[in-house]
Amino acid sequence: MPLLTRVKDLLHQLLLPSLFIHEKYQAFKDLLGYDRTSHELIAELESIYHDQKKVDFCAIVRKYRSLSQSALDIISCLQAMAPLSYRGLGRRFKEIDSIIQRQFTPSKTESSAPFVLAIDEIRPGMGSLVGGKAGNLAALLQELHLPAPKGFAITTNAFNAVCESNQLRPAIDARLADLDIESATSLESSSRELIELFRSATIPPSVAKALTRITSWMRDNPATSRRVCVRSSATGEDASGLSFAGQYQSVLNVDEKGLASAYKEVIASKYSPRALYYRVNHGLLDCETPMAVLVVEMIEAMVSGVLYTRNPVNPDSDTIMIYATGGLGERLVGGSVAPDVLEISRGDNPQVVRSVPARNGFSPTSPGEALTRPISPDAKPSGAIHLDQDRARQLAVWAQQLEAYFQGPQDIEWCMDRAGSLFILQCRPLLIEAPTGEPSSCPLLDIPNEVLLAAGEKAASGIGVGKVFKVLQPSDLKRVPLDSVLVAPTTSPHLVQVIDRLRAVVTDVGSTAGHFASIARESGIPTLVNTKVATEVLRENELVTVYADGCKVFAGIVEPFITETHTRKFQPSDHSARRKLAAILETISPLNLIDPQSPNFSPEHCQTVHDIIRFAHEKAVQEMFFLSGKRGMKLKGARRLISHIPILLYVLDLGQGIREQARGVQEVHPEDIRNVPFLAIWKGLSHPDIYWSPEIVHFDWETFDSMSGGIISLESPLLASYALFSQDYLNFSVHFGYHFVVVDCLCGPTSSMNYVFFHFKGGGAAPENKRLRVEFVESILKEHGFEVRLMGDVIDAQLQRVPAATLEEKLDMLGRLLGCTRLLDMVLKDEDAVNTLAAEFLKGNYRLSPIETEQVRIQRRYFHRQV
Repeated sequence: MPLLTRVKDLLHQLLLPSLFIHEKYQAFKDLLGYDRTSHELIAELESIYHDQKKVDFCAIVRKYRSLSQSALDIISCLQAMAPLSYRGLGRRFKEIDSIIQRQFTPSKTESSAPFVLAIDEIRPGMGSLVGGKAGNLAALLQELHLPAPKGFAITTNAFNAVCESNQLRPAIDARLADLDIESATSLESSSRELIELFRSATIPPSVAKALTRITSWMRDNPATSRRVCVRSSATGEDASGLSFAGQYQSVLNVDEKGLASAYKEVIASKYSPRALYYRVNHGLLDCETPMAVLVVEMIEAMVSGVLYTRNPVNPDSDTIMIYATGGLGERLVGGSVAPDVLEISRGDNPQVVRSVPARNGFSPTSPGEALTRPISPDAKPSGAIHLDQDRARQLAVWAQQLEAYFQGPQDIEWCMDRAGSLFILQCRPLLIEAPTGEPSSCPLLDIPNEVLLAAGEKAASGIGVGKVFKVLQPSDLKRVPLDSVLVAPTTSPHLVQVIDRLRAVVTDVGSTAGHFASIARESGIPTLVNTKVATEVLRENELVTVYADGCKVFAGIVEPFITETHTRKFQPSDHSARRKLAAILETISPLNLIDPQSPNFSPEHCQTVHDIIRFAHEKAVQEMFFLSGKRGMKLKGARRLISHIPILLYVLDLGQGIREQARGVQEVHPEDIRNVPFLAIWKGLSHPDIYWSPEIVHFDWETFDSMSGGIISLESPLLASYALFSQDYLNFSVHFGYHFVVVDCLCGPTSSMNYVFFHFKGGGAAPENKRLRVEFVESILKEHGFEVRLMGDVIDAQLQRVPAATLEEKLDMLGRLLGCTRLLDMVLKDEDAVNTLAAEFLKGNYRLSPIETEQVRIQRRYFHRQV
């Protein structure tokens, strides 16, 4: 931030404090919104990874860019709240962001020549340039000298040139980011739009010129048919663990004039619905599969077919399978005709061991089905076997050569022309799927165990079995047994401390976007949140089975689930999208900044995006915490609150905190206020059992003492308490004599955002008496679920992520606590008195302060001019 801007902000803060507070509150309000958005985006990215959702990597890029912008907005809001502080946070975020951005940087794409290569020009190692299909065809021609059609490859460089010259990449990425492959409508509409991009594209002149030059062989070579087949040869196709078989389009019988149009149809088929589904489902990036195209001469086929070098039905058998049909093989691979089936032995002298002609009335959906479907006794052959035994044996010899060369089972397409010559059209790895070995599912209706809880939301999937252990306050964390099912009111980040001891977590409230939910997913701990009643219905030490995916908790051990507790539903894919997302999440999700009191709680120690967000949120709340302190005095627009409680209090409306009809007056009453947290505290302060002497006015006695020997008006704003509020936010700075209280609270409809921070300090009695009062307050707060930190005569306490109704109850309690302890330090003598009075408070007895005459005596002693 430039120096001039910093000076301007400082002057603004000092000279226009009321305006500064309004702007600070607005920045805080915006920060909370960005914080919520950030956690939702982190949860979405984690869910994509851990639940193995099938999305294109472009969707991940888009979500992260939204997260990055949200984090920058959070930092900007924090800097607006505290212009001279946290200057290193933005710099640290840029360093973290740069690590993540490396995962989004695509490999350098080449869009220059060569745009075409003749088959005999293709060499080993050119797979990224010509694709798997063209590379394999070149290998069997050049290395094995097997017969194959003549032709050439249009390289991936040409594809990149088409995309670059037509500026297609931004439009492609935008559509892929919106793609939902589980929705037929989304798949179809996205595919239609993407295909149209390529159909409307113009082939760059340099690529068109190269095509014209290479196709001269179609005109000049009388040995060719002058018709070609234009086929896909995408990078990775037919050369990796994924075959892409049948996913892309082929265009047959193309003449020279139609080549450019056919080429665009084939590269457009990269985005056909089935090709999109296949690629995204297997976690491949779009940039990993640039489309090369194989152009080969058309062969007028008498017979065509498919050959498997291993029996696809019985991989352990030692035979070769050949499937044959008359004419072109497109009908066979498309499953529209029944093939002849020949089973050939392996070895130097292969023999036909079985032949089955195509049968009437049956067209298998796959070649393998011809071997598994029984033949009816009265089924008649449709004719002679299309392929004679000599040619079948020749194909078997070539098959073994190809299998040896490519070092694995092969899926081979072949044909025979009218002269009886055999040709290999393509060769790719034959994929044989291993059994999944997954346990059988267990219908929930068949489970005899009692359902103890059926509610909430899954924050992390899985099944966990263990004994219930309740964590109702931070000190309980020290006693969490190994293999527990932890039950707690909220998903506090502090639970991270014991996560390696847990089998599952169930909470009353919480969110999939919370800090702990992120850690639970990362750690694989089944987590069920927002059940509302877990701490009430689940009993300590009770053995339970938590089925997070079904949002249920069962009594005892659910036997059919036992094996599933050690079995993943899905085996993670090791393809690029998942690997990249895993690397990205390592720099997004882990939460290292847990304890705000630690010296490591600083921008320099932020290691992840989550750390940045956590740090900024914590510091923003701290900035708001003492908003109505000394800097808040003499606030323009603040109005005196008139009530039956003798407290000098001014209120400042930050927006929608005061009813419309009271906005023009200088003095307001409690009934004019709309702020929910303030009304809840005021309800507690106004409890009928709390006595307020009309002779005592509560204000800042310490400041009164220090101002000119006490010569100051008792109604001066310098002595007042302040309440700054909107409709759901409250910052309440209260002076009761010599002690000071701050309550900072957000109480809205979103439980995960709600909190109350409480600060209690000072007193007018001796140090020992002040310490005893602090212990009294501490015991009450802990009993009500607050996290409490004690330092001398200072208490800092907090309660977070609770529903608005619960928070209102706690604020009401705080009001009663403040009302009955305002002079309690004057009478507390020992620990027994603390315990006795705490028990009385919890029973509902709130008359714990000195009697009225003692109160008056105390105030007369301090302020002889008051009465």
